[in-house]
Amino acid sequence: MENIALRFVHNGGNRVKNGLTSLLVEVRQTGTNQTVYINTGIKLLPNQFSEKTD
Repeated sequence: MENIALRFVHNGGNRVKNGLTSLLVEVRQTGTNQTVYINTGIKLLPNQFSEKTD
């Protein structure tokens, strides 16, 4: 079985009412381009997340 990488991302392109965005979990298999996004059901305001960090 290959390793997987998990990352929390916000769905900034798909805003809902009141400027809220969905928090998603990105699941990626190491060594491939296969990515699955899982919706957590959590809504965030723009000031509750930061832009891309390394």
